Amino acid sequence: MKILFNRIYIIESLGSNDRKTGTELYDDLLRWKGITYPDFEAVLKTPTTKNEFISLFDSILDDCVNNGVSPIIHFEIHGASNQSGLVLTSGEFVSWDILCDKLRPINHLLKNGLFITMGVCHGCYFMEKENVEKPAVFQGIIASFDELYDFDIYIQFYAFYEELFTSFDINLAYKKLIDANPTASVNYACYSAELIFAMVQTDYDEKQCTEEAFKQRALDEIEAGKLPVISRQDKRSKIRKFVKMGLQTKEKYFKKAYKSFFMLDDYPELEKDISFPCSISKMKSWYKGH
Repeated sequence: MKILFNRIYIIESLGSNDRKTGTELYDDLLRWKGITYPDFEAVLKTPTTKNEFISLFDSILDDCVNNGVSPIIHFEIHGASNQSGLVLTSGEFVSWDILCDKLRPINHLLKNGLFITMGVCHGCYFMEKENVEKPAVFQGIIASFDELYDFDIYIQFYAFYEELFTSFDINLAYKKLIDANPTASVNYACYSAELIFAMVQTDYDEKQCTEEAFKQRALDEIEAGKLPVISRQDKRSKIRKFVKMGLQTKEKYFKKAYKSFFMLDDYPELEKDISFPCSISKMKSWYKGH
């Protein structure tokens, strides 16, 4: 996974008594990187309300469109205890669905080039809202499934970004993040859009696109009256046809999702950068060997 960026937005929305880990990351490290890299800028944003938070992404998109900005977006916000979204300074809740809707146009404009990092409790649950039948929300994400602590967040993302600006190697920077606090009781995961797509599609193919699964779907359709039958023989015949059609067309629907998720209708040149070709079997082979 390669990332190209010329700006980092640090979005911090924490409580009055919370350690301001995003501000510290900005003040101690990121704001100074513009001296070494004149084309780079770190921008700290501290929205407090839901309206401020949502409108911020419109301004980021505008910067991408009009000023050639290619950002990384880093979040320092509390995650809801039920893993369903974010809780802002105001106490207002922002669901993962809303965040997806605001980030997807940015990633689309960047040709699947948006990278996200999250100092957010349960932030990895955000990726569960990724819809593989729509364009990807991000190229990659670093986040945690667990509850996080401000000390760990600060030292680990400091290590990550310090290495990123040294080597510009995302894999090495992620390793530095993990190694920065080896005694941490929780840790972070790094997922690419490719890995998420392959994970979801492999699971769907192996659970929902088997002969037995299509047979059960046919029986459900018959029971619901959506597939009328007039005799036992007719029932057996229609089940066989339903199963045959499902097995024959699953590759077609996979290809449609592949093109949509990786934005190939708008950016056909991106196909050369995808790690697996447009084939269920080849995707599964890549995923299982990854």
